[in-house]
Amino acid sequence: MKQVLVAVLTCLSFLGSANNDSVVVEWGERHNISESGFRYVFGVDEHEFYARAMADVPRGKSPYLINKHDLKTGLVNETYVIPYPEEFEEKVTIERCSFINDRVEIWISVFQAEIDKRVIYIGGMDKNGSFSPLKEIESFDGEEGVNIKSANKGEDLFMFKYLTDERNKKQRLDLRLISKNGQPVWRKSVILPYEDKYLNIKNLSMDRDGDVYIFGYQKLKRREVEEAYSKNSGQKYLLFKILEAEEVAEEVNLELEDKFVTSSSMKVDFLEGKIVVVGLYSDEVFFRAGGHFYVTVDKSQFKVDKKVVEPFPSDCLSMFISERKAEKGKELEYFYLNSFMNRGEGKSLITAQQWFTSDPETNGDKKYNRCNILLIKLDEDGHAIWRSGILKDQKSASRKTEGLSYLLKTDGDDLLFLFNDHPKNIELRTKGKRLKETENLKKATVTMARVSSEGLVSYKHLWNNRELKWVLLPENCKYLQDDKVLIYGGYEREFRFGIMHF
Repeated sequence: MKQVLVAVLTCLSFLGSANNDSVVVEWGERHNISESGFRYVFGVDEHEFYARAMADVPRGKSPYLINKHDLKTGLVNETYVIPYPEEFEEKVTIERCSFINDRVEIWISVFQAEIDKRVIYIGGMDKNGSFSPLKEIESFDGEEGVNIKSANKGEDLFMFKYLTDERNKKQRLDLRLISKNGQPVWRKSVILPYEDKYLNIKNLSMDRDGDVYIFGYQKLKRREVEEAYSKNSGQKYLLFKILEAEEVAEEVNLELEDKFVTSSSMKVDFLEGKIVVVGLYSDEVFFRAGGHFYVTVDKSQFKVDKKVVEPFPSDCLSMFISERKAEKGKELEYFYLNSFMNRGEGKSLITAQQWFTSDPETNGDKKYNRCNILLIKLDEDGHAIWRSGILKDQKSASRKTEGLSYLLKTDGDDLLFLFNDHPKNIELRTKGKRLKETENLKKATVTMARVSSEGLVSYKHLWNNRELKWVLLPENCKYLQDDKVLIYGGYEREFRFGIMHF
């Protein structure tokens, strides 16, 4: 296929940063989106990378594609149609694609109404484009989708689905552990223990030993859940442990009954012999955040080892709301945890983003908002070392929000956040003035916020989207190495990839 030279953009070094290296972006060739759809990168080889795409095709034909790109130029070297039987038609869902040992693995699910089951199939493609036949490996009751996660250091896949036993009014959790080549490791159905209570599962994970852990809260009878949305009704926040050989799940109460857990993360192999549950909480209602919590549970004894609950001080609140409201202790609204990262020596970092949907004041479309970022660095005991914030105000009238949010990359002890931004906002931030909304991404700039190990934030303009005819789509970017990121962007009906060097 025809090769092209890439354009190189060198940005100035970051202001206010201890790191003076330049950022270099090597751009690939532009492509027409209508030819092979949007790209979702799932695998990188030494000289190529693989991306999922969708095509506009007649009914009854597979619209799912795999594109193999040249890593240096972004050019599509080959396009392959993912085959499946015609009788599946529009019932197919691509659950997962991965690139393992020089082979593409494809996991699809098909709802078969005649047996009321969602059936999971696995297929594959070698580097030459030859597909292996689909093989049925599992099935789950009902039409709803299946959740698939990596487990056991990525060597196996963990599949699960929530079901309700209507006759007994109990919730059931169907669990499957599948090897990467599609062989069942174990299967288990667990009846969660409450008949008259509703158990809302917030986090579910598996550790290296194959034990499953569930964090959630028990609350009222099902029909009363909505009525109690903004009332503290003594909900219990519970951690369950499910072993392959045991029929009954163990549980421990994390003793957060007087809080509303807004969002959370659970790490089952974060500390040796410990489970860590961390998140944001409110004293008032589920969609606010007034502080953070950090709970560790000893795996062997399965009991709470340590618990920290810390409200946000006024200087944290005043980064995002007025000083008057902060002094009164008004909680933050619509902040939800995005990630919980290990920062070495027992320290960790919470990142949370403010996001919500707003209704139009008059006739018009809803707005999908992705706004400020809250960062909390924790010591080895879970107490806050510092709290910091990145100010941004992004919104879209379309459900396609790939151009919103941010790309996060570590740079030694620093953190880099890249996002589409209004051209005037860097100046407005320095003056402490209210930011302009970033809604027209074609006219936006790409801004990089550098957060130092002490929590200090500096901002740097990288490029103008209109001049480059390229809009960064952070959700579709992928890390290659510590100093390189494969970035993706679109503009009108075109797209292209680039490699960003740090």
